[in-house]
Formats: sequence, C-alpha cells, structure tokens
Amino acid sequence: MRKHKPAMYALVRLYGELRGKLITYRQGEEAIHADLARVQAVMDMLEPGFDVSAIKPKFRNVANRWFPKGKGFRMALDMVAKADRPLTIRDIAFMMFQAKGVSNPEREALRILVSSLSQTFKRWDGQMVLAHREMRPARWSLMNEKNGGE
Repeated sequence: MRKHKPAMYALVRLYGELRGKLITYRQGEEAIHADLARVQAVMDMLEPGFDVSAIKPKFRNVANRWFPKGKGFRMALDMVAKADRPLTIRDIAFMMFQAKGVSNPEREALRILVSSLSQTFKRWDGQMVLAHREMRPARWSLMNEKNGGE
C-alpha cells in the first residue's frame, strides 16, 4: 500500500462508510452493493489482493430533525421540572413531541428519542436528575436540596 497510500486510505474509508450504510439502511441495498463492488475493483487495481474483510463498517450519526443536538436534554429537563410527579423516559418523550405539536409521533422517531434520553438521563443521574428505581419502569425527577442536590 506504499505506492498508492493516499488513494487507498480514501478508498478504505469509503468502503467502510458504504458497509456502514448497508447495515444502517436496509433500503437501496442493491445500489450500495454495486458501489462496494466498484470501490473494491479500484482497490484491486491499485493493490491486487488487498483484503477488504479487515475494513470495519463506519457509521454516521444522523441529526434528529425534531430536537437538534443540545436542545433535547434541556427541553426534557423543562418537562421534568414542570411535572408534579416523577416521569418515565417515555412520558418525557411524548411530552416533548406534544410540545412540538406532534400528537402521534412516528414509532422510529419515538424509539430514537427514548433511547437518547435514557442514555443521557443515566449519565446525569445523581447530578442533575434523580432516578426513582423503586418504581418500574424507573421514574425521573430533578435533583434539588431535599433529595441530595445542591
């Protein structure tokens, strides 16, 4: 790979991104397979016998069209602050969609938001939010002076 190092580097990255797309998006598989074959053909021309099986798929984060990066968690905290009781992550997600004027969110959009909020709330548990794990599913409230916050 010495002779064609920059070209092979770019092709390896492209090949990994295409494999990531193939895994992420089930639609358009034929087109992605064709792209992969073309990239592999160019790689074979530059470096005959190059092993593409060692190339790991690369995934790109897709921006959330409803809640831009950094805004979702703040909005979720507002929902929890306004609530008169601890809320589940799913309740918070539904409230967030309702605040955006969406009464019946798409299933996949709801799943993605619930997953994202769940990870974020777990990361901030005991610092900004408090998990009430004695309830199933867990409910969340804001940290305050009474429950250990500052």
